[in-house]
Amino acid sequence: MPKEIYGWDDASNNRWLISGKGSAIINPPSAWAVAKRDRPEVAAQCWHHDVPRGPQGRFRGSLPFTWGVWKFSKNKEAAKALLLHLSQKEQQWKLIEASQGYDTPQLPAFYDHPIWAEIEPPKGGQYNYMVRGDEKLVVCGWPAKPDIAANIYKRYLLPVMVGKVTSGGEPPKEAVRWAVNELEGYMRG
Repeated sequence: MPKEIYGWDDASNNRWLISGKGSAIINPPSAWAVAKRDRPEVAAQCWHHDVPRGPQGRFRGSLPFTWGVWKFSKNKEAAKALLLHLSQKEQQWKLIEASQGYDTPQLPAFYDHPIWAEIEPPKGGQYNYMVRGDEKLVVCGWPAKPDIAANIYKRYLLPVMVGKVTSGGEPPKEAVRWAVNELEGYMRG
């Protein structure tokens, strides 16, 4: 991997993959969508696959997001009605089609959408973007309690720990000691 991996933004892995230098990323279909637009010959070679299996199984990271209505909103009822309408399967399926599968809620109700087998190039290349088989969808920090897991996720505990070793030159034991200290702080609240 190139040295700049620890300084990448959300678009860097897309650029790396479509440059022809990259061979694999763990990513939603954004890299494929950019390749389809800018480098169709690269997009034709992009395939989504299950994540590798570890001793405890296959775990796919989820990027959770929520919709809400501000307490001070002027038209709360209309806003809530719109969110309810947009959350229904019929509207979500239309949004999936319009976006070609990008930013799709990772919910079982969407796994069987035909877009995964139809969009191309290559036909069927995005099929495994949705969780399939024995993969388990998790949020970073799982299986910790939700408040601790949320801190692990939002404070980038695991990537920072790895970065301390691989780009900061810290011994692994020191990086783990730092992470333990951070976790203890999360538990104290």
